[in-house]
Amino acid sequence: MSVLPTNFRAQAETRVSRFKTLSRAALCGLVLFAAGLQSAEAATKIRLGVLGGNPVAALLAYDRGYFKDNGLEIELVQLSSGPAAIAATTSGSVDISFGDLFAWVAGLSNGFRNVKLVAPAGTPSYGSLLVSNESGIKKPADLAGKRIGAPGAPLFSTVNKLWLANNGVDSSSIKFVIIPPGGEGPALTSRSVDAVYAYNDLVALSVQATLPSLAIGVPTNEIPAGATATGYYGNTAFISAQPKAVEAFVAALRKGAKEYLALPDRNKAELFTKYNSLELPALLAKYHNFFEEFHPTPVQTGGIDVGATQKWVELGFKYGAFPKPVDIAPYIHVTATR
Repeated sequence: MSVLPTNFRAQAETRVSRFKTLSRAALCGLVLFAAGLQSAEAATKIRLGVLGGNPVAALLAYDRGYFKDNGLEIELVQLSSGPAAIAATTSGSVDISFGDLFAWVAGLSNGFRNVKLVAPAGTPSYGSLLVSNESGIKKPADLAGKRIGAPGAPLFSTVNKLWLANNGVDSSSIKFVIIPPGGEGPALTSRSVDAVYAYNDLVALSVQATLPSLAIGVPTNEIPAGATATGYYGNTAFISAQPKAVEAFVAALRKGAKEYLALPDRNKAELFTKYNSLELPALLAKYHNFFEEFHPTPVQTGGIDVGATQKWVELGFKYGAFPKPVDIAPYIHVTATR
């Protein structure tokens, strides 16, 4: 019987030990690979309806990967308006959408009740009422019997009527003229209206670049303190089928909102240009005072103030935003309350 040399045995044992180590590593790799596949398969897809560069908190959360971190796959779906967002959510074309509160309440008022508020978003951007420097209009009372131009959203007509009423002007004496977004400057220049509602800073800068004008008021300031004027709305079938996904969505959203609020205003302005597909150098060349005139979008990071928001809804009904009064409490999902 032959005896193996000692060094041969040692070499064989080393090979066996290496084989075991490699086998364990391979096994661990397979386990991690399988876990990765399982994680990818477990990601819940949410079709999120957005409006141009809004909502900033959700878009920031999307950019930062917060939804992905929470096991969600977000498909951004561009929609044209608040009513279009609610219609898409009602039909199930999207699972969750962003839009103004009045579009949602109008849907509820008209019997479309399978859409619930899953998270408050905030209030609209800084909206100002502009008049030509040569108009002779210096104060709210001067607008009596005049024409105000604004896009057709009930939100805009309501804040203007409320601002007029709070300044002692009967809004029924005013003729409201619907003008498309981008038509504010030409409408004021042609004198087809006496004042225009600039629903964000860029619109105001555009008008002022077209015609020397001044702001005689900020109607968005009339929205009741604490009220939610924009929000995220979910299809009730989706909410019932994916309650954990809705919770994960709101958690990621809140993280994005808190990060946005912590940013310096200049960075917020840069996000505005990014999400609205604007070239910042070209914008600054045209509006050199863009950063100075920019007002950040107010966003909410916590639950809805139901009382303040219901008051806002009642004001909307008073000023003709929807045909019937609505109690919104039954249509608020638990994720919007905390």
